[in-house]
Amino acid sequence: MKIIIKLIVCLSIAESFISAAPTTSEKDCGDLWSEVIKSRIRNGHKVKGNKYPWMVQLKSYTDRDESEYFQCGGTLIDNQHIITAAHCFEKDDGSFLEAKDVDVYMGTKNFIEEDEDEAYSVEKLWIDPKYDGDSLGNDFAIITLAEKVDFTRHIGPICLPTTAEGADQFTIAGWGKTSSGKNAHSATRLMEAVVTLVPRDECEQLALNWLEKTEPDAVKSPDFNVTELIAETHLCARNIITGSDTCAGDSGGPLMYLGQDDRWFLMGVVSGSWVDCGVDKNGASFYTKLNYYEETIKSQAPSACWRDI
Repeated sequence: MKIIIKLIVCLSIAESFISAAPTTSEKDCGDLWSEVIKSRIRNGHKVKGNKYPWMVQLKSYTDRDESEYFQCGGTLIDNQHIITAAHCFEKDDGSFLEAKDVDVYMGTKNFIEEDEDEAYSVEKLWIDPKYDGDSLGNDFAIITLAEKVDFTRHIGPICLPTTAEGADQFTIAGWGKTSSGKNAHSATRLMEAVVTLVPRDECEQLALNWLEKTEPDAVKSPDFNVTELIAETHLCARNIITGSDTCAGDSGGPLMYLGQDDRWFLMGVVSGSWVDCGVDKNGASFYTKLNYYEETIKSQAPSACWRDI
């Protein structure tokens, strides 16, 4: 039973957009100093300047000749590695794009002006071999850049948490669409919003309620198991008051937590949802849990900064 919406958007050269990214950081992780201006990810705030220096934009080309690509986000964790979602590289036949098919942009303000924003090339794509395209379980990938990047005010790494205990309110950010529907456009600037952790049993109930309305026969099947609605590698989050949510194009971006010393931590990776773009406040989005991949990250990116939240 497939109830998942992958939060990627496929674009062509005719669907261009402008993006804004991060301000700050020298060598330490999770630091920022900038402001936000109120505006409206969906029902969010527009980020002023380069607020989050670890925010990454990805173009995963399905056809470079035709300039067709998936738009996704990612998070810089050291000077050569980016964390993102596996489904950002999944082709229609279930196979995956190669490293040469992916362009990485960091510290950009006007993404549409590609002649001014040089893309970083990718040396290696690590995609969890247990990734399940139907449930989005194990929706996790690590990008290794071909060259190390220099940290600046606009490019710097986020911290990684030694534990997730106590973290229940998060910030999401991305350049994805700001509304649902075929005519929705990607954000012209980086957007952010606040979401709150949804306990697993509550998230399962929300998913079940939605499934009972949309696919009642599936629920009646003898093979139906409510505990399989939410993958083991996922956590759920939502904003029931504003309906703020991730949307198409936000896949692979960060679920962030503001911890001690005003440092930002990467707690999850935008994965998917069963509702489109926060249109139903009784829905929630899925995020791949960062701590589930702690050992993998340490083996592939040993220079990443791990701290207590």
